[in-house]
Amino acid sequence: INKNITKSDCLNAFQEARAAGINTYGFFIFGHRDDTSQTIKETLEFAKTLNPDFISFFTLVPFPGTQVYNFVEEKLRFAWDRIRYVWVGSRKHLPISICSVSPRDLVKFEFDAGFEFYGRWQYLWKNIIISGTDFTMKWIKLKYFVYHHLRLIKHHINGDRIFKSNEINKNKFSCTL
Repeated sequence: INKNITKSDCLNAFQEARAAGINTYGFFIFGHRDDTSQTIKETLEFAKTLNPDFISFFTLVPFPGTQVYNFVEEKLRFAWDRIRYVWVGSRKHLPISICSVSPRDLVKFEFDAGFEFYGRWQYLWKNIIISGTDFTMKWIKLKYFVYHHLRLIKHHINGDRIFKSNEINKNKFSCTL
């Protein structure tokens, strides 16, 4: 998306920030034009490699006036409920997909990525136990870990995790097309 930075640049920036004692935050967007299920999984793996203190995953929203809006199908150009797709606790509509990944699968990837990242034992160890941050920051990180780890356990039991299965459970979301 024309940022003119490499993965190596990102890794170096995160390492330098950590060395300076700065908490890091990673923001990742799924659903760019060339995204596939595989590239989304690779993005999550890269996020784990960066291992920021905090992270957010989002589905691309092709707002009118942006370059990505040019890739929206004509029939969806004025589907305002789907264009305004944002996480607000519950979704009534699926996002608009401009890539090969279906809107329903984009929702699933976005939903699963947070607990796939925060639910790792490596996050607990590196970002909380051995990190040099103060008690308050460790407490905040621990709350993220516990919350996402409990979600991870729940979804593992239900068998509806997209990153660990080849089959996406289509009945877990109440979104409408």
